[in-house]
Order: sequence, then C-alpha cells, then structure tokens
Amino acid sequence: MAFSYIDYGTSGDLTSAQQGGLFTPTTLKFVSSADVFVTRTTIAGVKTTLSASQFTVTTSPSLSVQVKTAAQGGVDIAASDLIRVGRVTPITELSRTFTDGSVLKASDMNTQNSQFLYSVQESKDNTDSS
Repeated sequence: MAFSYIDYGTSGDLTSAQQGGLFTPTTLKFVSSADVFVTRTTIAGVKTTLSASQFTVTTSPSLSVQVKTAAQGGVDIAASDLIRVGRVTPITELSRTFTDGSVLKASDMNTQNSQFLYSVQESKDNTDSS
C-alpha cells in the first residue's frame, strides 16, 4: 500500500467522471496543495507529469483533483490510462518555525509533524518501488 499517492485506472476501470478529469474524494493528505502532483501514463507507456496549471486541487468539502482537458490546456484522459495523484513534501525547509516565547498552536505543531511523517512515507514509497 502506498502512502504518498493513489493510482486510478490500474485495471483500465476509470469511471466516466475520471475520464472527464475529476478525481474525488481522495484520501491523500498533504501539508500544502502545492505539494500535489498528477501523472498520466497511457496504455503505450508514455508518462506525462502535469504542470500545476493543468489541474486544480480543491480541499473543501473534501479533497478533489480536477484535470483540465486538452482544450483547456491540460490532457485528455482515456479509459485505459493510469492516473497517479500524489504528493511530494518539500524537505529543504521547515513548514513551521518556532521561536522562544512563541505560542504553540496545535495546528502549527500538527503541520510540522505532518511534514516529517509525509517525507518519511514518500521515502518508503520510493524505496518500495525501486
């Protein structure tokens, strides 16, 4: 089981909504919606990593990802495509920094811990797949 991504269409079973680009609800967790990525792999094995402008991430009421169609500057999705919605958590800097005397808010501490957890999960997924 992968922790840092969800694959759709592994059996050529993308729904009509997914072929239209809508992947919802998804259980993927992340620190920032900017950490989310989408790739499409065709039946011929051609892998395309979409740019952030080619899909939209919505977090409320639940996480959903909308891939734009080719006419909108995205890609068209075939029933036989494999779509991966995942995350890459930045680890070059802390998501939250605390200073002496600062108020410790639960949300800041949870975000910081999530950054650590997600980076470990991503490392495990990368090791498992290699």
